Amino acid sequence: MENIVCMWSVTITDENLTVEQCKRHFKGYEIPDVWLTAIIFCCDSVIRETDRLLTNCYRLELTLPLHSKELEELDILKKIIKNNRPQMTAAGFFEIKRSTLLALLSTTTTYFIVALQFNSL
Repeated sequence: MENIVCMWSVTITDENLTVEQCKRHFKGYEIPDVWLTAIIFCCDSVIRETDRLLTNCYRLELTLPLHSKELEELDILKKIIKNNRPQMTAAGFFEIKRSTLLALLSTTTTYFIVALQFNSL
């Protein structure tokens, strides 16, 4: 069996490694990479769907008669969406959106590059 290398520089060189042993060894590591990415994409999807819903309200508004009950209800819906717009934050420090994932990746990469440079001194 070939070496299994993880992102955190952990190497396993066992010939008879089972899936369960691998799961136990890497327990907790799957949360930062897979689940964090999933959470970021879900938060971003909620915000994007809100924007789409508001856009659809504006488009639908153009097709309705001027003084109709539907138009009044649509105006109420637009006000509710505008006033209660979801904002996903990490404890109020920063917004969670897709660009957050790239920012985390670039910060981590920069950290590793600086660490390598200090290690070579």
